Amino acid sequence: MHFTYTEKLLSRALMAGAFPSAAAAAGNRNQVLFQSIKGDAAIWPVRRSSSADTLYDMASLTKMMATTLVAMKFIGCGKLQLEGSISDYCDAPRDKAKITIRDLLCHTGGFPAHFLLRDCQAPPEAAADLILRRPLDCNPGTRVIYSCMGFILLGRILETISGRPLDQLARTMIFEPLNMLRTGYLTAELPMQRPVSQLTAATEYDPVSQQYLCGVVHDENARFLRGVSGNAGVFAPLADCIKLASCFLNQGRGLLNPELFSMMTSNWTEGLNENRGLGVAVWKEGKSWSGGPALQEGSFGHTGFTGTSLYISPYHDLYFILLTNRVHFGRALNIMPDYRTLFHQAVIDDWQREKPHQV
Repeated sequence: MHFTYTEKLLSRALMAGAFPSAAAAAGNRNQVLFQSIKGDAAIWPVRRSSSADTLYDMASLTKMMATTLVAMKFIGCGKLQLEGSISDYCDAPRDKAKITIRDLLCHTGGFPAHFLLRDCQAPPEAAADLILRRPLDCNPGTRVIYSCMGFILLGRILETISGRPLDQLARTMIFEPLNMLRTGYLTAELPMQRPVSQLTAATEYDPVSQQYLCGVVHDENARFLRGVSGNAGVFAPLADCIKLASCFLNQGRGLLNPELFSMMTSNWTEGLNENRGLGVAVWKEGKSWSGGPALQEGSFGHTGFTGTSLYISPYHDLYFILLTNRVHFGRALNIMPDYRTLFHQAVIDDWQREKPHQV
């Protein structure tokens, strides 16, 4: 198949400096339609080309790929109650007692979007308490505030009710069932055939260590939590992301039953400032969202700050994956979102041109 416009778009994005490398794919329910790997997994301190083996820092895609799916599995088996208060699972203060698990998944708990746990002068084990002691930014259920802090708390709740660390939960409950054997948190749970620095795409320059981060999670809070967190920490190659996207496009087949999948991808924040499913962003006509205007009703997905994204469009019967290490160039030139939406449109346009030639 000839996805000419999509290939040209990715090449143009590389030349424009939107990101140093891209691992991109698109497909339908039955097959991979497009796949491309371009650019450099690292430019500094030593240039290294990207390849099919390159692991990308998923950043906040971790929320959808790991934390949300583990939570959905626990909801399905009754270990976690969607409308249950977080106080059922942790020692929540009075002002947070009405926050529910649904609020954490939909970012309606009122928690701050972000603060640095390392500045709180407490050990990683105290992360949940640190988050629970912070004042809320709004009353629960009244506004969507996209919050990494709420998902860090959710990750700790999942560990508490299971008695197992989150990296093990994600591996045994999500990644292994989908045969995503090279996906996971960068711990002993993820076997490496070569040094991690040779397998991962480099991200941002860290002024503290005075090095470019490579083989170390980019997110500061996930780094503080030793690489395993509910908000970030998962690394994956393109091939494994294709397996997850195919599962999603096939309504969770092999992972979630249809009822759970429908629950996850429904809009739970109707009438609020953003449209959110459980752990995913969902499309709504008339409102802007990170997937762009081309994907249409029923679409859902997620992005990662490092320059990653995975979106599903049931309307087009297509999934879209774009993995980059855009923060390797720093945060100042933020043209990545424009190219993400252009990528979605280019794939749709190329596929519509291809379909008349399919037998």
